Amino acid sequence: MNGISSQFLTALLIACPLAPDDTEITVENLNEKPYVEITLEWLRRLGIRFQQQGLDWFRISGGQHYPAFERDIPADFSSATFPLVAAAITGSEVLIRGLDFSDHQGDKAVFGFLEQMGIRLKYNTQGVTTSGGWLKGTDIDMNSTPDALPAMAVTGCFAQGTTRLLNVPQARLKECDRIAASARELRKMGARIEELEDGLVIHHSPLHGTEVHGYDDHRMVMALSVAGLAASGETTVDTAESAGVTYPTFMEDMKTLGANMSLFY
Repeated sequence: MNGISSQFLTALLIACPLAPDDTEITVENLNEKPYVEITLEWLRRLGIRFQQQGLDWFRISGGQHYPAFERDIPADFSSATFPLVAAAITGSEVLIRGLDFSDHQGDKAVFGFLEQMGIRLKYNTQGVTTSGGWLKGTDIDMNSTPDALPAMAVTGCFAQGTTRLLNVPQARLKECDRIAASARELRKMGARIEELEDGLVIHHSPLHGTEVHGYDDHRMVMALSVAGLAASGETTVDTAESAGVTYPTFMEDMKTLGANMSLFY
């Protein structure tokens, strides 16, 4: 199978133990590897029998079943990206609770990306506090963190110099083509941004509010909403209800942090 999106492999890894016979999977061109590691960690935890050679070959025994379990699920790093970026581009301080940095979630790397760009992080028993401020452009390999592309594109607009988001061709295969959509909508707000086959090049660009399209894509909607916080004037994002796909309380959380946001139909 082609691993252009890790979701294809994850679906098979979860389903195949329930098949009556054994399954062998050979994977080519695997992207988003941390998400596969999350899947394999859960299979091991639930006692599923399988063999592997790296992340390129798997043999899954058939005739298995999943036992019931009870476990607290750590907070979602992909969702945490948005208040994190909001703090970075507005020079604010935000405490994010409930994250488990020992988790295999790929998007925990976003904390490192933003630290590299200049934000300050402080870890304690309550969570992680992020302090925004002066940001500098950098080159980032986004292959393991495609969900963070729209938010990192917004961050690049407020970083001095040039930011390059690279090696993430699978971002074109999400709820929308997030490479093209990020470039198109941020240009409407004044961004100087160039589209690559596998990423984006973003130059420091003061943004202004305008009407932008959210593509019914939760991550595009949230990224553009965050961009509006640091843009001059008012920003309107359509299809905003799609943020509820993964972050139902996004609007309420941002308003709690002091954001002047409202949802209307």
